Amino acid sequence: MTKDIQSRSDIKQFVVGFYEKARRDILLGGVFQAAVPDSHWPQHIERIVDFWESALFDANLYRGSTFAVHKDLPINGQHFERWLELFNSTIDSLFSGDVAEDTKNRAKNMGALFQSKIEYLNNNPHLKNIH
Repeated sequence: MTKDIQSRSDIKQFVVGFYEKARRDILLGGVFQAAVPDSHWPQHIERIVDFWESALFDANLYRGSTFAVHKDLPINGQHFERWLELFNSTIDSLFSGDVAEDTKNRAKNMGALFQSKIEYLNNNPHLKNIH
């Protein structure tokens, strides 16, 4: 049996594992390649680890708007579905327990919210620069 997510190093393990899969994925890889230059991946990983440590353990490390950096990406429902599939499979391959389940639920809810907001903005382009 695997352990639950307990620390920043656990978070970094699933973040790195997830992005290794996502960057090679036929659907998601191009989006990540266009959005994050190779030289920026170490900083990007640390920022995402800060986000999850803040979300899961109230670490207060992440600053910024997660939606703002995603709202203009060329993504749709298929991308969100695949993102969540890869995210959940990464978590499940490494961890089990309450925090692991909470992490997957938070990712699912965040993905659903982002997808809804992106669809709304795409259907109302005059609002894109407001948010």
